[in-house]
Amino acid sequence: MQSMTTAHLTLTICATARLSRGLQDAHESEQIALGLTQWAAPHIVTLAQWLDEILNEALLLGEIDSFSLPKFVLSNAAENLLWEEVIHSSLQKLAENQSVGTTSLFDIKGLAKSATEANKLIIEWQIYENPIKTNAQSTFAFQSNFNTEETRQFLQWRHAFQRLCSHHHCLEASRYLVLQINSLCKRSPNLATDITLPAHIVFAGYDRFTPLEQQLLDYLISTGISIEYWQPQVNDNQNMQIALEDSTAECRAAVAWAKATLVSNPSAQLAIISPVLGNLRDQLNYLLDDTFHPQTLHPNHYEAPRCYDFSIGLPLTQYSIINSAFNILKHTLPHAKLTQPVCATLLEDTYFSDNRELDNRAILDLKLRRNLGRTFNLEQLIYQANSAQTQGLQIQQLIAHLSQMQLLSDTWTKKQKPSTWCMNFTALLHAVDWSTSRALSSHEYQAQQALLKVFDEFAALDILLGHIAANEAVQRLMQLTHSTMFQPEAKGETHIQLLGLLETVAVQLDAIWIMGMNDQHWPPPAKPNPLLPAQLQRSHGTPSACAEVQANFASIVHQRLSQSAKLVIFSYASKEGDRELRASPTLDKIPKVTTIESVCDLNLKTLTEKLSQEASSSMQYLDDHIAPAVGQDEIARGGSQLLKTQAICPAWAFYQYRLGANSLQEATDGLDSLARGTLVHAALQCFWLNCENLSSLKTMSNQTLAALVAQSVTAGIDQFCEKQGMIMPMQIMALEQYRLEQLLSAWLTLEAERADFSVQACEKELTLNLSGIAVKVVIDRIDVIADGSLVIIDYKTGSQVETKSWADDRISEPQLPMYASIALHQEQIVAVCFGKVKKDSSQFVGIAAQDEILPNVEGLANVRANSAFKKFNDWDSLILHWETSLNLIATEIKNGEAGVKFKDESVLAYCEVKPLLRLPERLLQFEQFQSVTTSPKSINE
Repeated sequence: MQSMTTAHLTLTICATARLSRGLQDAHESEQIALGLTQWAAPHIVTLAQWLDEILNEALLLGEIDSFSLPKFVLSNAAENLLWEEVIHSSLQKLAENQSVGTTSLFDIKGLAKSATEANKLIIEWQIYENPIKTNAQSTFAFQSNFNTEETRQFLQWRHAFQRLCSHHHCLEASRYLVLQINSLCKRSPNLATDITLPAHIVFAGYDRFTPLEQQLLDYLISTGISIEYWQPQVNDNQNMQIALEDSTAECRAAVAWAKATLVSNPSAQLAIISPVLGNLRDQLNYLLDDTFHPQTLHPNHYEAPRCYDFSIGLPLTQYSIINSAFNILKHTLPHAKLTQPVCATLLEDTYFSDNRELDNRAILDLKLRRNLGRTFNLEQLIYQANSAQTQGLQIQQLIAHLSQMQLLSDTWTKKQKPSTWCMNFTALLHAVDWSTSRALSSHEYQAQQALLKVFDEFAALDILLGHIAANEAVQRLMQLTHSTMFQPEAKGETHIQLLGLLETVAVQLDAIWIMGMNDQHWPPPAKPNPLLPAQLQRSHGTPSACAEVQANFASIVHQRLSQSAKLVIFSYASKEGDRELRASPTLDKIPKVTTIESVCDLNLKTLTEKLSQEASSSMQYLDDHIAPAVGQDEIARGGSQLLKTQAICPAWAFYQYRLGANSLQEATDGLDSLARGTLVHAALQCFWLNCENLSSLKTMSNQTLAALVAQSVTAGIDQFCEKQGMIMPMQIMALEQYRLEQLLSAWLTLEAERADFSVQACEKELTLNLSGIAVKVVIDRIDVIADGSLVIIDYKTGSQVETKSWADDRISEPQLPMYASIALHQEQIVAVCFGKVKKDSSQFVGIAAQDEILPNVEGLANVRANSAFKKFNDWDSLILHWETSLNLIATEIKNGEAGVKFKDESVLAYCEVKPLLRLPERLLQFEQFQSVTTSPKSINE
């Protein structure tokens, strides 16, 4: 046997780094509990760490030539990157040979991931006779088993991958593991030097060993080293299973059980385990905070120490400070197209620029939504910011930092190495005062440092990536960051561990709740690698190869878990939505309990539920439907829309027009529907100011009419742009010119069918007094017909025009009734109608005192027969109804009526302040007190 020194020490090799840290912390706690101030640290490492120690010792002893080692070992990201390069190159050659663009049909990232896994299986599960042999006979025997087209293609990729690794003098983690094991197992027996090995090795947390690891174990045993396999185990324990309604019920029950257990035994060590912990993490996190740490709902206490700890973190990109950094980088890319939502996120970002300008940056966001389209560039953003500053908005630091981004963007046009890009990105973040406006919290600082480590990892990819463009650098850096799992360091004394089924904890647990034990989750479904023959994977028993392999592995894990604590509770969901679910077959021999009370006396209520319960007995309810009355100096905003919303829902009118609450404007490329409707009004106003009456219209030749229409449209567009303070792009202007000319021509054809009239006024502005409230209105058009009476027209460009509410007590379309009964009540009004201006369906929609005043507009006598208007005997009674109804609505406004009352929730479809109405909360209150039915309509009846 080769010469080696066997130290009288115990080495503990852990399956995961987390378990290694946990055992070290547990040992430290034990020594402190014994009153010790110093002690010999135990040798607890992962397998990779120990093999590195052995390799380094062999290097120091001169047993291994450093030139025989790779320059570096590929990280997971670098290995995937190299596979992507190989696969893309292969598919590109295939595309060139077949003269088709086949690369776009393949998910190269997905293929690279499968190739990485397949390569690892081949090496670690020794899917050929000897992982160390490379002679021609062994290679041929290996390849003969690969009889599928996918596998043959994979082998070609693998050979190309290995050539690239040789070219870059690197190895992937699996082949490096082979090298490490060989450095120990294949030592020459004639070496005079000694490598120190422990006398006793404990393998902790291993549920199975790969054949490659087993090869190492066999060697260690052959050298006389004592091997021990450790898993936490309790002899006298109790197992039980329980079925709960669904996964939500499982989460609530597990947290309630933990709460009850810790109340009875505050020092207990518990675990909540699930095969789908990632899917339940958010729900469990919410319930645990709500139950054990309700103070963390307050932002100032969000990072307070918890009594629980998740074993898995979240992708680093899910932390706001990291999203902030990438948002800044993406805005700085050359020729970057910015969108309103992303730009709004930048302006509202507390990590970006000077926080003291946040309020003014929000005002700038509103201006951008009005003045820019859906997409724009950084130069346009800076121009708008400068324009806002000249108007008095104090955003000097924002403009300085945006200008710095623009300056750096101009220097990012050339391809550079990842390390250079990392320096550029770091310089940019520093230049815009990223994360420096205030002191960072502990979690923010840790996330920031994790990002800097990712930068270092990305900078190490110079050899593999070479020179790349800025957008590719940001994209790859984001991918690398997203694949990095991060979790802030746990603070406080942990009593509840949240784990996956394959994890082992370092402390002895008192009780475990294992949830999600449905057959769809456990045993996990078979997922053989698509690049290797399924039969070959089954014969070697590789992970996920087949149902039998999964069942055997699940049995091993189940055996470990069932003996890991004094009490182990297994639960599963009975259904998922409408689908019935079954228990995992691993629970067949475990005793069942029929009710949750059999496990523990549970009564978990969330904070919201507690408050609701207290509210029913101790809280006082106030009727707050009356707002402050309209003051003498208060200006009633909204015009006819104020009365319309008051008629539909008083709270809507109060929030939007008295308090000024509005939804954020959605940016559009070009003009939105409101602006296009305004253009129609402007063009028609310009036309009738020139034409004036029907006789002039009819005497025009087609050529003259077309010229006047074109002239009116041009004048209308100019008038619109001047009023809006905007410059309309030439392309949009040309499209609008054509559209408006078509619309006006179609509308004027309908106008020519009317009896003689002249236009008295267009866009006439008036201030009306309704029950003491001053309401400003604009009447689109007033026509005078032959007998001197008036016709009121309101243009509409939408598809739906409603008049049926004109007969209701609460008129929800008050414009025309208000003009006829109040604005022009001293005049002889004989018709009110909407002018529906549509290219293919222009028409008048309304009501008249008699027939034939307007095309297709019936007189009241004919309308009365089969409609709500039958209660009005004549035209004067209808006008009186309008006046009375509108004054009553105005009186409500004046008195402050602001109740959440409406006919049906569908009438709130266009309500901009709907969240302020709090309909779900109102419905919940009504359900709790059982005073009405559960339909939304009943809330306001």
